Amino acid sequence: MLEVILQSRAYAGEFTKRIQVSSNDADHVNELLTCKGEVYVPCFIEPRNARFTNKITTDSPTQYQTITITRGHAGPLAPELVPFEEDSWLDAQLCEIEEGEHYELVVSAGPPWQPGRKRKTIYVQTGVEEYPEMRIFATAVVTEP
Repeated sequence: MLEVILQSRAYAGEFTKRIQVSSNDADHVNELLTCKGEVYVPCFIEPRNARFTNKITTDSPTQYQTITITRGHAGPLAPELVPFEEDSWLDAQLCEIEEGEHYELVVSAGPPWQPGRKRKTIYVQTGVEEYPEMRIFATAVVTEP
């Protein structure tokens, strides 16, 4: 039996991968195999990160971004936002749309703004055994007006 392990971050759904194998069989020293599989994901996150790409200046109002989280191939979701350090520029609220199936994470970035690059990781416990915690990165760049 041949076991092939693929990093599946870039895969969702069906995939085909060709691999070359070597053996000690004189008639089949090198063989090209086609492997087919399917990657199951516990939940879908869209967009994957909260990027505040508008021109944000130190006098900008609060900016919002909504991230949709829906059930994938695992059991029902039961997400919980992991509290994070109080940070003057970022807040997040988790809203249930359809129990176990559909949620929205509303991320807000707002004043008081300090100039510079901002980055924060938001952790959400999924309630799914196969994927207990998801990470969502929030980024912003703040400039002087």
